[in-house]
Amino acid sequence: MAISFSNLGTSANPDINSETNATSYVTSSWVPPTSGLIVLFVYSRHATEMPNAPAVTGNNLGWALKTANDWDGVHNLSLFVANAVGSMEGITTIDWESQTQECCIASFFLAEGVDLSGGILSTVVQAPSNSGTGTSLSITLSAAGHANNRPVSCFVHVANEITTPRTNWTEADDLAGANPDRGLDSQWRSDAFETTASASWTTSSSCGGIAAELKALLVSPSASVSPSVSPSASVSPSASESPSVS
Repeated sequence: MAISFSNLGTSANPDINSETNATSYVTSSWVPPTSGLIVLFVYSRHATEMPNAPAVTGNNLGWALKTANDWDGVHNLSLFVANAVGSMEGITTIDWESQTQECCIASFFLAEGVDLSGGILSTVVQAPSNSGTGTSLSITLSAAGHANNRPVSCFVHVANEITTPRTNWTEADDLAGANPDRGLDSQWRSDAFETTASASWTTSSSCGGIAAELKALLVSPSASVSPSVSPSASVSPSASESPSVS
C-alpha cells in the first residue's frame, strides 16, 4: 500500500510558532484524524544550555519520541509519532518541565498507509540527523527497507526567512519568526524514496535537521481459491440377492 500524506496545520492550528519564553506551549483545541500516523516535529531554543527532551501529551494519544537532534549547545529538534486511532478533540501540550525555552515551533502532518502493526516506534525505520552552518543542509538516509516506504524531513535554520524544500518533495509547513530568529521547514516525498533529504535558504546560519523513513503497510495478495472438490465416486450398486431355492 502506498503511503499518502496530508497537512494537519498548513502553518495554522495545531501548528505552533511562538517567540514567547515559556516552559510549555499549547495548541488551540483541534480535531485530530482517527486513523493513520501523526508526525510531529518540535523545535525549541534555550538561552544558555541544551533544551530538555520535551514531552507531548493530549488528544487521548500516546505521543512517542523517536529521535532528537541537539546542536550548538542551545537548539533541539525532536521527532514524535502517534497512532491516530482513538484520538479525541482537545489541546496538545508540549512541555519542557521547569526549563524555560526562548521559542517553540511545532509542525503536524498525517501519513496514511503506514504499518502500525509492530508498535508506534516501529513505524519509523531510520531517522538520521545532521547539523552545520551554511545556506543549505542535507541528510543522507540508508537505502529503503522496501520500495513502498517513504521519506519525511524537517530542517531548522537560525534566520527569520522562508525555506526552500528539496526538488520533488512537498512542503508541509514553512514557519519563521524573530526574537529569536528562526525558520523551520517540514516536508515529505510521496512518489518515491530517495536517500537524500535537504533544504536551502538565503542567509548563512546555524542549522539542524532530521530525516526519517516511514514503513509502508504491505498488503499480501489474497490466497488463490482452492479448486472445487472432485465429485465423490459413485457407489456401486449392491449385488442382487440370489433367488431362494424352491
